[in-house]
Amino acid sequence: MNRITKFVFKNPELSIIAFAVVVRLITFIFYPNTTLFNDSENYLDLAKRLLEANLIGYEGYRTPGYSMLILLGFQNLCLVVLIQHLLGICTSLFMYWLLRSIALHKGVAIGAAILYSCLLHVVFFEKGILTETFSAFLLTAILYILQLHIIKRKFKPSHFGILSVSILLLVMTKPFFIYILPIIILFLGIALWSQLQFKIIKPILIITIPTLLAVGSWAFSNKQNTGYATLSSYFGYNLAQQTVNFIHKAPDDYAAVRDIYVEQIEKDKEQLGYTYYSIWDAYQPMMKATGYNFYDLSNELANMSKATIIANPKDYIKQVFLSWKLFWGVKLYWDQSHISNPAVVIVYKGIWFLQRPLIVFGKILFVGLFLWSFIKGVLRKRISVHLLSFIFALVILGSILQAAIIYSDNYRFSFPYLPAIIIVLASYSVRLTQLIRKKK
Repeated sequence: MNRITKFVFKNPELSIIAFAVVVRLITFIFYPNTTLFNDSENYLDLAKRLLEANLIGYEGYRTPGYSMLILLGFQNLCLVVLIQHLLGICTSLFMYWLLRSIALHKGVAIGAAILYSCLLHVVFFEKGILTETFSAFLLTAILYILQLHIIKRKFKPSHFGILSVSILLLVMTKPFFIYILPIIILFLGIALWSQLQFKIIKPILIITIPTLLAVGSWAFSNKQNTGYATLSSYFGYNLAQQTVNFIHKAPDDYAAVRDIYVEQIEKDKEQLGYTYYSIWDAYQPMMKATGYNFYDLSNELANMSKATIIANPKDYIKQVFLSWKLFWGVKLYWDQSHISNPAVVIVYKGIWFLQRPLIVFGKILFVGLFLWSFIKGVLRKRISVHLLSFIFALVILGSILQAAIIYSDNYRFSFPYLPAIIIVLASYSVRLTQLIRKKK
């Protein structure tokens, strides 16, 4: 055991990689298939269009970031999964380097990186054709660049270019993440103003302009194809999901779609016990009744939802809180039918039974640490510019924004933040240990 410990401490990166590879090989043996979800088809279709350089008539369902990753795997799903496994391993390495950069004990840094690789939902997301693994990798890479090269002032001009590309890919993978731009600009302004002063304008432009141009270009492309300058034609449907619990209060101007939606909601309550997918059962009858196409209906649903929210702010606030609570939960995205041995399914379920409450507890603890840190900062009237404060701002604001726009599998929204959350928990665990030792 001592030899293993010495080897791990002497070769931390190699040990992290070796452990991650072993975990993924075991998963491959018992779960060899790639998992496809309802969203997967959209990404695969867009990848095919990008390969053909033909976006004429594209419905604007998705942005191209993740589809470009699929192209990198030559549209071979096994190769795409292999790339996602590599990205997951790289995410673990970024976590280790980040924790070491804030002078955390090597053992804790190694443990946090290995912990990430042994969480079941991490590995199973890598097995699926979904954006979560790519988003987690990009977000952790952004944190690493900010911490090591900018906040710690070891930056070079090229690092701003790398940061710019990383942000662009993240936003074009999940447009929701565009909110990180103003947070990054704020932190850069505070961290670098005394050193660069007005020269900071140039790196900020390098970071922001490519992403804004990409967003504008994609919105323009959708405008040409659908008539609406949006990043995704799903926006109205997502907003309709957010109003599902009080859409019956929608104005009579929208009665044609409202009544169909309410009828479907009641049916789903009785048959399924949940309603956040009701819009996807109701949209085709809506199109048939109104004559709207998919994009026009999205616009109508968006207008109906906005009008309903404005007229019923209390109901909306309740809904936002419900969505926000779901954000801090966790769910295993897998297909049990891909495992032929029932005993293996039982083992996986047993592992998840132990891991799930620990992950949820960790997320709750993260929120508590944020509140404690925020209150302490307010009382001291001091703004601290460091990695942990950036992570708090990033995750908490993200949790609120996603809760404001959609009520669905909000668990998925929180996954890309998981490495950042683990970094914060590891950092505070060391601080707590040091505090206890001092008191003794």
